[in-house]
Amino acid sequence: MMIKCSECGHENQLGAIFCRECGVKLDVETLRPELKDSKRSLNVAGLIRNIIGAAIMVLVVGSLGLMFYPAKVTMPSLSEDEQTAAKEKLKALVARIDDKYGDDKYTFSPAEVTYLVNDVLMEVPEGEEDQAAAYKVEAMVISVDARNVVHIAMRSKLFSIATTFEVSGVFDMDSANFRVTGQKMGHLSIPNALRQKVVSKFTPALDDPQGTIRKILDNASSIVADSGSLEITVKKAEIPE
Repeated sequence: MMIKCSECGHENQLGAIFCRECGVKLDVETLRPELKDSKRSLNVAGLIRNIIGAAIMVLVVGSLGLMFYPAKVTMPSLSEDEQTAAKEKLKALVARIDDKYGDDKYTFSPAEVTYLVNDVLMEVPEGEEDQAAAYKVEAMVISVDARNVVHIAMRSKLFSIATTFEVSGVFDMDSANFRVTGQKMGHLSIPNALRQKVVSKFTPALDDPQGTIRKILDNASSIVADSGSLEITVKKAEIPE
């Protein structure tokens, strides 16, 4: 840092007592406030950088926590009679698809669908655990909110870390195609750009050991969420000529 002479304006090296140009004694005291101000500005800049760095760290750690801290997935409970009724209804639906005979519409509550998916359709025969892809899905819970939006939550593991995934959406009118409108990992909503990454986590569940889920979806002309239930309409049976 240079010291400017107040008389001639010559810049002298820091530490000089007299001006090397005119010989006037330099007023060193006038420099001290500038040094203090400079140090203060440097400290403020450093403090701001530290605050920004800490905020970024909190944001990253918080986001990871929201993603990997499992959201609560509550399994609905059905009585033994309700479980039997749900299985009989599923049996009738599959028979309608296979034999082209029976009712065209079947209504299931979200609790019934959740029970059937977890305890009937994804049930793995003993000794075949390693062969069944659906076994990787620990549990799935289906619910329908007041707006008839369907929520499918899945309890799973990612690199041995327990977490949950959820997709929400609606069934397209006059089809059994599920249109995803939102996706979450843990408690954090995932951007649409990563939608397929989340949706792919649910695909093993479609390949249940019996292939029943895929069969129902392929043979349904529509699936409608209404009044908290799911109504499945089977494609019309072809009448032989």
